[in-house]
Formats: sequence, structure tokens, C-alpha cells
Amino acid sequence: MWGTNRSGRGWRIAVLGLVSIAAGLPAAAARADAEESPRQPVPVEMGDVMIPGRDVAAADDESLAAIAELNRVSVEQLTEDLRADDSLWVDPDGVLLAIDPVDPADVDQAPEVEPPIDFAAIGPRQLAAALRSVALVGPSPVPAPALAADQTFGLHSRPGASKVAYLDFTGQRLSGTAWNTSLVAGADIDVSAWDLDGDPTTFNAVERSVVLEVWRRVAEDFAPFDIDVTTAEPPIDQLARSNSGDTRFGTRLLVAPPGALDAACDCGGVSYVGIVDRVGDNMTYQPALIFSDRLGASNGKILAEAASHEIGHTFGLGHVTDSAGQGYFAGGGVWAPIMGMSYERPVTQWLGETDVAGRVYREFETLARHGLSPAVDDHGNGPSSATALGSGPSIGGSGLISTNSDVDVFSFTTSGGQVSFHAEPAEPGANLDVLLELLTPTGQTLASSDPVPSAASPAVAVGLDAHLDLALAPGTYFIRVDGTGFDGLAGTGYSDRGSLGRYTILGTIPTTSNRAPVAIARATATGWGAGATVRFDAGESTDVDGSIVAVRWDFGDGAVSDLATVSKTFSTSGSFAAVLTVVDDDGAIASAAMLITIGDDGGVIQTLDLDQSTDHGRSRSSPGLPRRRPGAPAGIAAGHQLTRRAPIAATNPAARRPVPHRRRSLKERSVETPAENGSFGRSSW
Repeated sequence: MWGTNRSGRGWRIAVLGLVSIAAGLPAAAARADAEESPRQPVPVEMGDVMIPGRDVAAADDESLAAIAELNRVSVEQLTEDLRADDSLWVDPDGVLLAIDPVDPADVDQAPEVEPPIDFAAIGPRQLAAALRSVALVGPSPVPAPALAADQTFGLHSRPGASKVAYLDFTGQRLSGTAWNTSLVAGADIDVSAWDLDGDPTTFNAVERSVVLEVWRRVAEDFAPFDIDVTTAEPPIDQLARSNSGDTRFGTRLLVAPPGALDAACDCGGVSYVGIVDRVGDNMTYQPALIFSDRLGASNGKILAEAASHEIGHTFGLGHVTDSAGQGYFAGGGVWAPIMGMSYERPVTQWLGETDVAGRVYREFETLARHGLSPAVDDHGNGPSSATALGSGPSIGGSGLISTNSDVDVFSFTTSGGQVSFHAEPAEPGANLDVLLELLTPTGQTLASSDPVPSAASPAVAVGLDAHLDLALAPGTYFIRVDGTGFDGLAGTGYSDRGSLGRYTILGTIPTTSNRAPVAIARATATGWGAGATVRFDAGESTDVDGSIVAVRWDFGDGAVSDLATVSKTFSTSGSFAAVLTVVDDDGAIASAAMLITIGDDGGVIQTLDLDQSTDHGRSRSSPGLPRRRPGAPAGIAAGHQLTRRAPIAATNPAARRPVPHRRRSLKERSVETPAENGSFGRSSW
């Protein structure tokens, strides 16, 4: 992890011989995996000194190949990491480790340690031996805190997931781990519970609120993946990986208070890298640790950033570095990468295939390689698989954008009027910047919202939500939720690759108890063959609780009419889908259709089934005809939608007057005809 104490003294992590950035494993760990690995890592003896990573990058090919194999990375990746990141060192066993300053600028300063230590002249074995006297070793574990009756220590972000990340605030006895071997010659190390009030045996309300914030932020960082971030201690078999076929395993992140580990490290956090999926011994290299007093013991934002960063290491992620290789990339504006320096930015994200300061990072590929796969998609990506938001007037839902290609689509039906929608990412610690769009059934975008993000504080961003407010004609519409970026990665922006996470969407829509009209279409022909005239009649159409105020005939050959009764001459032979659409005085729509076949040898008029069953003035069937099949009549075209034609919308206020609930036919009243602006004007027929 990047952090040390906030004063910048953080070089003593090197003396521990720990691995916390590049994919490095001790030779002993590699040998322990012999049953699962067809080849054994080659031991590398380089003397009893640590070597700066940049010097190792210039070593001969044979040495580089041996170190790369030991650390389970390619020679190319090893060389790139060593040259790009000045925090990397190689210990005498060939294991990669990091010296982690809090500020990239501190790399240019001489290591500041107490007492002074010559890093180039002494190896980690001797240093570890010297530090054993200050390690906190006790005869028994610190008593477990008496947990409160609430759910602070029973939180789960995705119960039942195949992977687990346990946030441990309650303390732990370290026994048989690599930390024990490195620090105290195998003796146990007791780490007490994280604490703010001087009483590590209980958690007060303030402490529980910090635990909750850390959990919520870390859970949101890992929301796109199949992993349960939890504060409840899991059974060991949910963390350990017993064999290559074992797909249920995880990592433990220990939030450690001041103590021997903290004093020896003088850093913000340490972790082995890429060890979570190791077979047989992944628990040897756990837990990852963060040191609360070096970070800000009560600062939930900073503790969470450190926790996600260290958990990322255990799943194989390295640091995102700046262009000069002088430290962690701090992003810009509101944004920073989780595996960079993210303390002071409110929007922090993982990187996909993203170029930062001249290096391409494929963090999602690395996470997947170590077993962390995307969560299952929860909503359809298009109108045909949309999730209905409900019947209104208040509607809503929630979802997850889990990959860069994932979008979520919701549907709603309105009786017409002002609609309002608001989508908000999960807080605190949102990774998702929401793009909200309103679509027609054919996918046309009617409106969209993507506010400009800004920082209210280092922990809070504004402008990640989105809002739509507009007037709509009656009909069915779709809401699409997507993750978006801000100005790419240029300047102070970020791409959309890491814009992932949970969200909620709430809306209000006009509804009515109006019952839809019934469209009844009749037709008779005076002859057949080219030039035949067909008389169309909508006069039997009815509305049981009001009146029909508009009508539209579409004859299937491009011609239309707004008359209830009309004669139409077909100049050519063929099959034509004639569609009648009627609108009542509350804006509800109904349609009926006939197939008119005209030929020299005779003709036929057939009814087409459009399922006119209704519910509260809205059709339960598709608002349009089926898509045209090969050989289908010319009048049945793909995308031909009946209820969404602009001229159908009854926008004349005079059309929305109260009417007696008396069944009346079209022949008893007037309707409206299209005006130039697409609304209906009064006429009689």
C-alpha cells in the first residue's frame, strides 16, 4: 500500500522484507505449491543485501527470468514494473517488496528512519532479527470485543458469493503466517482490536459508524464483482483454497491499531501480492494489514481507500504510477485510481484497459486471472428485456453496472403529462458516474442527463447522479442507466471503464383510472383488382367512460386519413395492413388492424389480432405490429409502431373534459383531426 504516517516517514517497510506491490512470493511459498505447479521456481541468491528495482531491471537475462518465475510474472511485466516504480526492491531471496512513501515527492528524499539504517548494506534477515525485540508477542490473544447487538459486525455486500473479503476490526492472533516468519522467528503475534476510545473490548457508537462507513465504501469498490465484502468473520474454508478445483476462497484485511507491526513498518499498509488464489497456502500470506494511526484512525474515507488498495494487491494488482516512475499516480480533479494515490479524491475507480502516464493497465484482466469475476447482470440491456418499474404514480428500482459494456433498461407506461426520474449511485464512495437516458420503444433518445462532477470535499463528489424532468405523450417508454466518464483521462477527467457500481432510480409518472377505448374497424369493397375502392368505417368504436376524440387510418401503402369513415382506392394489387388507431378524451389509445388483399382474381379482407385488452387505459400488448417476416405484406414493416405516432397525442386541453360514463359510438360525436403542430383540432365527421 502507498501510505505511511502523514509526516512522510515510511521507508522502514523495506526492513521487514514484505511484498506489497508487484506479484512477488517467497521461495518457500513457491515450493509449498509444488503439487499444483508443473515447474518449480528457481532459487536466486544475490547476496545478503536488498537491491533497488531499477538496478535489478538492468540485470542479465538469466537472472531476470529466474526472478520473474519466482514471482509468477513475465519477464516483460517484471522489467516494466521495476523500471516504472521506484518503490520496488528485490530481497536476497529474489522476492519483490515495496518501500512505500505517503507522497510520491518523498521518493526524492533520503530514507528517514529511526534509528538510521543503511538499506544498501544490510539484508532483511538481520533487520528482522533486530526488530524481534519490539514485536508484540503475548501468551494469549487480546480478549475479543463484546460486539454490539446491531449488525455492524454482520454486514454482507453479496451473501453467497464465491469470493470473500473480510474486513477485520476485531483483532487477531497471527500464527504460522509469513509475517510471523519474517518478524519473530515464527512466534505468535497478537494484534488487538481497532479502537478509538481506549477500550479495545467494546465498540461505541462512533466506532461502529466508522466501521459501517469503511464497509460501505469498500463494498462499493468491489460491487461489480462476485465477492462478498463482510464484517462477519467467515469460516476458514471460505478463505482458504484447498485445491485447484476449489472456487470458493478469499482474503482477510486486518485493521491494526498502534503496535509492534505498526512501529516496525511505519507505513499505511502491507500485503502480499497475487496470493489469494494460491492453492494450499494462500492463508500463509494473510492477512493484509492497514495501520489506522498512520492513516487517520477515525477517517472512514482514508481507511477504506487503504483497505481496497491492499485487497487489490492480494488479487494481483500493482500500483498505478506516474509518468516518471516517481510514485503513485494521484489522478486529477475529482478522480484517482484505487491502486494509485486516492486519499484526496472523492471519485476512485479501478482501471480497465487504460493508458495512464504512458503505461497501459488491465486491472480487470488481472482480477479475473486471480479468480475475481464480474457479478451476474441484473437487468436487460434493451427494450425487449427491460425491467418494468411499476404502475405509478411513484415508481422505482435499483441495479448494478458490473462491466463497461453493461447498461440497464427499465420500462414504464404513462397516461401522458410531466414525468420525473432521478438516478443516484450508491453512497458513500460511489465509483459510478450515472448517464440517464429516456428512450422510445424503437431506441430513439428523447432526453439524457449527465451532470458535470465536482468535489464537495476530498470524500464527497457531486454531479455523479442524473435527473430527467419532461412532458410526454401517453405511451410506453424506456429508461436506460449507464456508467459514463468525464472528459476521458485528459486533464482532470476519467474514462468510463471504471464507472461501475450500484445505483437506485426513482420516478413519478402521471397515471389514470381511465379505461381505454375499443377500436372496431370495418371495411367493404366495391370490386377487386388494381383500382379497387375499399370503404373503411371506424364508427362502431366506443369508449365506455368518455368519448373518442381522435382517429387515424393507416392504409399500409403510405396513405393515411383522419376521417372515421373514408373510401380508399388502391392503385395496385397486393396485400396491405390497414390500421385504425383511436384516442379517447383522457389520451388512452387503442388500435385495430385488417389485412386487405387485392388481386385480379379476387380479394379478401382479414382481421389482424392486435390484442386490444387494456388495463387503466394502457394496452397490455405491444404498441405496434409484429416485425415484418420474409414474404409478409408490404403494410407490416419492421418498427411500425401504432401508438407512438406523434399526431396521435391528444394535447388539446379541450379534449380532457369530464364526460358522462355512457357508452357512445363514434357516429354520435365529433373527433379531432391533426393540426400542423401534430396536435388535434376539432372537426366533425
